[in-house]
Amino acid sequence: MATIPAVSNLWSKEGGYPGPLTALYLPSGATRTVPSEFTSDEIAECGYTGPYTQPEYDDQVQDLTWDSGSKSFSVASKPEEWWIGEVRDRRNSLLAQSDYALLGDTTLTTDEVNLVKTLRTSLRNIPSEVEAGRLAWPTTQAEFAKIFDDLLLPLKDVNITLTYFSAGA
Repeated sequence: MATIPAVSNLWSKEGGYPGPLTALYLPSGATRTVPSEFTSDEIAECGYTGPYTQPEYDDQVQDLTWDSGSKSFSVASKPEEWWIGEVRDRRNSLLAQSDYALLGDTTLTTDEVNLVKTLRTSLRNIPSEVEAGRLAWPTTQAEFAKIFDDLLLPLKDVNITLTYFSAGA
């Protein structure tokens, strides 16, 4: 997980994305560079509003946005299209990684090859499983990993290495 901690004392100029104040360029031409000495009048005189606090969020499964009209942050789950792309990318990676298991010179037993074939069929069927309502697109990292954990479980004792994004990663 990549949880981004909350960040406070952020300032916005003309509704722009908030950030820390490191210098003030006063209308008089003077420059101030010691944030602890900025006065609220100087900050306002330079056109800044705030302070704002960016909320904590998980950038792997959530999006953070700034609304310049309401001058507020919001956190939302990534859209379904993003999850569809993630599932497709992971599925394609697992298919590519398991290609060698079907070559004639594999060291896997016939039973192990059959398990890999079953996995590959299941991976290819993910879109039709979703269409039929038997599988939902994930909306959390844990749901995402569970799809692949469940598919790969029968292969836990097979001598094949497949890497994928897991709930624990």
